[in-house]
Amino acid sequence: MQDLKIHKKNFLEQKSHLKYLTAYDYLFLGDSYFEFFLYEQYAGKNTFFKYFDRKKCLNLGVASSTISDWLYYKDAYLDLPSFKNIFINLGYNDLHANVSVLDVLSHLEEFINLLRSNFKIGNIYVFDVTYSPYFKEYYEIEKEYNTLLSKKAKELNITVLSLNGKYNGLCFYEDLAHPNELGYLKFADILKSIIK
Repeated sequence: MQDLKIHKKNFLEQKSHLKYLTAYDYLFLGDSYFEFFLYEQYAGKNTFFKYFDRKKCLNLGVASSTISDWLYYKDAYLDLPSFKNIFINLGYNDLHANVSVLDVLSHLEEFINLLRSNFKIGNIYVFDVTYSPYFKEYYEIEKEYNTLLSKKAKELNITVLSLNGKYNGLCFYEDLAHPNELGYLKFADILKSIIK
C-alpha cells in the first residue's frame, strides 16, 4: 500500500495476530482511523482491543492508504480466511489526493466486488468520510461523496456507518484530522452496536 511499504512492519504485525483468532468474525480494512485505534498515542485508554475480542477481530488499518492502494496490493490480504463481517474505512485519502468523487466511488465498488469474489462475507460495513476541522476546504467534496455513497448503499449491498454528527472539535487529536481518546470512545460505541 502507498504505504504498505512505509507501514509494512505494522501491517504484518497486525496480520500475524491471525494466529490468536478462534473465530473469523470481524475484519477491519482501512486507513489511519483503523490503524491509530490500536495506539494509545491517539486512542488513549480507548484502544481497539479494550473493546473488541482479539479472538474474533483482525484490524488491518494502514495509515495514509487509499482504495487504490488496497486494490493494487491485494495479494497482501487475499490470502486471509473468510470473515463473516468486514468493516471498511477508506475514501478520505483518495478525496484529499484530488481523486474525483465518482472515481472514488468506482474504486470502492471495485474493492467491494473484489472482497465478495474472494471471501464468503455476511455483511460489509462502510464508514463514510469523516469531516475534520483541519481540512475544511474538502467539506463540500466529502459531503457530495457521502451523499452518493448513501444512495448507492442498497445497490452495493452495504451498510453505511458514520461518525459525522457524533464528532465535534473535542473528538480530534491535536492534528485536527484524526480521532483522539474521546473520538475513539465514540467510534467504539458505534462498533459495539454491531460487534457482539
